[in-house]
Amino acid sequence: TKCLNKFSIVCSQGCRAVGQYHLICWDDGLQHEEVIRGNKTEWPTPGNGGTDMTDAIRYALKYKPSVIILCTDGGTCYPAKEEMGRCQLIIALTQDLPTPEWAKRVRIPDPGKKDKE
Repeated sequence: TKCLNKFSIVCSQGCRAVGQYHLICWDDGLQHEEVIRGNKTEWPTPGNGGTDMTDAIRYALKYKPSVIILCTDGGTCYPAKEEMGRCQLIIALTQDLPTPEWAKRVRIPDPGKKDKE
C-alpha cells in the first residue's frame, strides 16, 4: 500500500540517523523480524487478522529500545504506559482511531482505505 511506502521512507531516514533498527512484523503473532542496516525497498506484508499490538510491543521491548514506531490501522490494544519504561511509543496510524494519550500519534493516511466513522 501507499501507506507502507511512506512508512518505509520514514524508516530509511531514521536508519541514516541511528545506523540500524529492528523491523518486526506482527499480526496475531510474530510474522517477520530482521535487523535493517540501510535502505529497504521490499517490505514483507504478512497478516492474519486478530491484531493485538500489546504483545508486539512487549516483544520489541526485549531489545530495550528508546523508541518504538508502530505502524497500524489502529484497530488494536496497547500496553499500559508503565510497561513502556523509558521507551517512547510513536503510533503511525493509517486510520483515525483512538490511541493512548501518553503515546505520540502520527497520521499516515492510506489513500486506498476510508477511515472508520
